Amino acid sequence: MSEKPITHIVKKGETFSDIAERHNLTIKELQKANEKIQNVNIVRIGMRLQIPKKINTIKTQQEIKRLKDDMVNNGEVWENRIMDNLEK
Repeated sequence: MSEKPITHIVKKGETFSDIAERHNLTIKELQKANEKIQNVNIVRIGMRLQIPKKINTIKTQQEIKRLKDDMVNNGEVWENRIMDNLEK
């Protein structure tokens, strides 16, 4: 995480999990940045939340291709294992 968080002011209807998701964070990451909040189920309109900036959240096209290739390769491995077991 980066050193400089941004501030989010809670608006009507927003939940802690909505805000975390909108900023590509887990609830735990958002809670860690806002340690004063003891119960994430209670956020109030006007409350100021610190939003930590994540580093490397945007995948490059090359990273995306590698991840897709890994998924295909894993699928082929499982298919081969299943076929081996069926042949026994």
